[in-house]
Parts: sequence; C-alpha cells; structure tokens
Amino acid sequence: MNNEKKDKTNSAKRQKGVGWRFFGAVLLFTGLLNTMITLKGNLPSDPFNYVLLISGTFLMLLGYLRNREKSPAA
Repeated sequence: MNNEKKDKTNSAKRQKGVGWRFFGAVLLFTGLLNTMITLKGNLPSDPFNYVLLISGTFLMLLGYLRNREKSPAA
C-alpha cells in the first residue's frame, strides 16, 4: 500500500513531454536567431536554419501532445 502511494505522488509531479518541449524550444530559438542574423546581415538564407525551425516546432508539438490529458469516454 505504501508503494502505491509513492507511485501516485511521483506520477502526479512528473509531466510527460517536458523534455521534448524544452529541446524543441531550444531548436526553435536557435533557428530564429540564425534566421534573424542571416536576414540582418543580408546573407543568402541557409536551409539548415529552416530545418531547425521546423524540427523545433515539431518537437514542441510532440511534447504538447504527450502532455495532453486524455478525456474520459462519455
């Protein structure tokens, strides 16, 4: 019974998808900074910047979907 209580408290504190959202935010922020510096410097755009933006957005969306609560069946 004591183990069940520990499992419930640990699962309530821990949220799923936080790591994915954090890593996605880092990639998105890095891609935005690279893109802004490229535009400010009047340099040709690098496709890698867009890959960073797309992958960061995808990982943030994945983290959001993992954290979303499932609605009970009505």
